[in-house]
Amino acid sequence: IGDYTFALWDHREHTLFCARDPLGVRPLYWAEMGRTFLCGNVLDDLRADPRVSSRLHEPAIVSFLVHGFNADTATTTFAAVRRLPPGHQLVVREATGAPATRRYWSFPTPPPLHLRRDEEYVERFRDVLGAAVRDRVRTDRAAIMLSGGLDSTALAATVHRVAPATRMTAWTNDVGPLQPADELRLAAEVALRI
Repeated sequence: IGDYTFALWDHREHTLFCARDPLGVRPLYWAEMGRTFLCGNVLDDLRADPRVSSRLHEPAIVSFLVHGFNADTATTTFAAVRRLPPGHQLVVREATGAPATRRYWSFPTPPPLHLRRDEEYVERFRDVLGAAVRDRVRTDRAAIMLSGGLDSTALAATVHRVAPATRMTAWTNDVGPLQPADELRLAAEVALRI
């Protein structure tokens, strides 16, 4: 559970084991130059090595220009630097030197949920959202970007319900005519109750 990326060196097996969180929140970049393997969670750190080429990876650039992001989760905008996709692990054995990646996690497809009463769906949603929020709010203080919409107000209300000792600070942006007329009023009403 959570966001992570890590690399572990097994001295006995002479093997490097790396992994990235299932949703890919934390990055893991890597490059290989002959018998040298580099990895890290900051792209500029790898690019600081003079052996790492600055040549661009054209498919990533095209993807960015067409879609606004690089759709290939295994590449970066630099041809020499790769990215470990979300939910994958990477193993490099000193004996072979060849990096091998493998998916270790896929988004689960739960079976259809069939409850007897409509109210049970609401109760189930509250339970699941409450468990997720409780897992992530582990301090006595939290902050939230609060709008007048459903998502941030539901999260704020859930924090108030499942972690009542948590002191919350809320921020709301006033973007003038770009937001619904009642946005600030609704955000203020929620903030007064949390």
